[in-house]
Amino acid sequence: MPVAVVGLGAAVVVSLDDPVAGALFALAAVAVLIAAFLLGRDRPVRVATGEVTLAGGVLRGPRFPMRAPNPALAGWAVLAVVLVGCGVLCVVLALTRRAPAFLIGAVVCAVAGGMLAGAALTGLRRDRTEPPSVLLAGAGVVFEAGAGTRLIPWDEITAVEAVTAFGRNAIVIRCGRRRQSVRTARLACDPATVYHAVRFYWCSSHARSVLGTGVALERIRGGRLEVVA
Repeated sequence: MPVAVVGLGAAVVVSLDDPVAGALFALAAVAVLIAAFLLGRDRPVRVATGEVTLAGGVLRGPRFPMRAPNPALAGWAVLAVVLVGCGVLCVVLALTRRAPAFLIGAVVCAVAGGMLAGAALTGLRRDRTEPPSVLLAGAGVVFEAGAGTRLIPWDEITAVEAVTAFGRNAIVIRCGRRRQSVRTARLACDPATVYHAVRFYWCSSHARSVLGTGVALERIRGGRLEVVA
């Protein structure tokens, strides 16, 4: 956000002397605002009952969906390339016109292009790296993905953790040396609800029999997920 403010301010000042430079600054600042929106957007979704067919059987239970990739991200990737080109143009103008102000435009364009490229690439590869939804069934936790569906039986889970690594929060389900993680930023519903729901049903085997019914949804939506030692 500070980069966008600097870019808009530079656009107003520089455009008084050079409209081309002002337009480049304004474009870069708007791109930063778009990238900030893409990276920080929040679309809460209500938890609902879902089902998945696995190994000839149907597993039913509360489903926690992930955020769907935005088709417009491909356009943002193209805009990122354009911004990089604008940055190169600013450098050329700074050298040919001997105007150091263009170097500010080059920096703003480079930062905006990098942010947009990062947001676009992250969105375009989400389905390949993370499951589109997590489902809690009586048999275990089901991770649905385009490349395949994975079931982790409850009795194989050794830990359910909320971890932070490199500034990113994630819910990690461990099965001995193996693990399955889901970044909280990818969840379309409240990450705390997902964590407490998985942990509650892992620790409370007596409550798993109603996972495919409305009783489980009422418990999750009501926040009655305390683990009794």
